[in-house]
Amino acid sequence: MNALEVISRKRDGGEHTSEEIDWLLGAYLLGDVPDYQMAAWLMAVCIRGMTRIETLTLTQA
Repeated sequence: MNALEVISRKRDGGEHTSEEIDWLLGAYLLGDVPDYQMAAWLMAVCIRGMTRIETLTLTQA
């Protein structure tokens, strides 16, 4: 998986799979995703929002 693809999907208004959210958070915690990419994803989430399923997955990750 690629952080840029995950960020772009949300930026463009798409919905994440549970696997994408789990991967992004895990990779970030391992240091494989830099702070600036996580910040870009968080900005996209703030602008586009999250579905209930995405929110549930994020809180369970």
